Amino acid sequence: MTGVAVNFNWFRRLLYDTAYTRNRAVDPINDWTTTSVVNPLTGEQITVFQINQNKNGIAPDLYLSNMTDTSLRQNTYTGFEISMNARLPRRTLVFGGWGMERTVDIDCTMNTANASATLNSPNTLRFCDQSGALYQNLGQSARIPYQHGFKFNGNLPLWYGFEISASFQSYPGAPKATTNAVDNGGVSWTINRGSTRYPTDCTVPGCTPGAIVLPARFAGDPAIVVRVPPPGTRYEPRWNQLDFGLRRTFRFSRGVMVQGQVDLFNALNANPVLTEGTALSSTVAPFLSSDPNSGGTPTSILQPRILRLAAQVRF
Repeated sequence: MTGVAVNFNWFRRLLYDTAYTRNRAVDPINDWTTTSVVNPLTGEQITVFQINQNKNGIAPDLYLSNMTDTSLRQNTYTGFEISMNARLPRRTLVFGGWGMERTVDIDCTMNTANASATLNSPNTLRFCDQSGALYQNLGQSARIPYQHGFKFNGNLPLWYGFEISASFQSYPGAPKATTNAVDNGGVSWTINRGSTRYPTDCTVPGCTPGAIVLPARFAGDPAIVVRVPPPGTRYEPRWNQLDFGLRRTFRFSRGVMVQGQVDLFNALNANPVLTEGTALSSTVAPFLSSDPNSGGTPTSILQPRILRLAAQVRF
């Protein structure tokens, strides 16, 4: 068809042999003992690991290397994209595109921060393999879904030199952040021994509202951070935005041109949550809503409706 172009793209990116740090002063298996806590959202028994007292606070022995075993650490991005450009009569331009993508992360190395005393904690093995192969006994990983995005825009010349444009964008909500930047969404739960209590409104079997989760063992006993729901199950709300623009170019002598423009961004004044804190605290109510996107405390939302006036002079 004359004036129409269609594009299809497939993207595949693999990251492996990445750097990781191990604290060799503490054995990530033998220097830890296990206990269990109740998932206040589901009643699941979560196995947690606690450092033995004789190894707590020991001077670190850090070893920096590259993880060559891709079964323990790799990151895979897959994306598909279809787009269409059309040049129609009366200099009308139309563009439309759809894409879907997902990232599947595997990080079962118990990696720690370089140049720090952070331990290689086996608590990070819960949901460490988003492909569903390793350590599923510590928590069954969900299949990471593809996220879909759409974008349409057009430009239509009007009479007397005016042009009008419109754009509609629809993006999937970002994964709710947890203890890992690529967790694909979740809720983290920090347990301080002797002080953290079960939420007062938990009703699942085994959860005693207001009870101490784990008793204190010794002074300086480090906190335990647990990923509660599996990655790929909690996302921010979808982000839809409609924009309009109107412009006109005025031509003067000696090649001088002035373009005036009016833009209206987020015409529908949508206000989806973009980021939020998702740490479990004294209540489970926000995380048990029938809406899987609920829960947490919003930290940023989409900018409100904005009107912009602009002028450009060329000479």
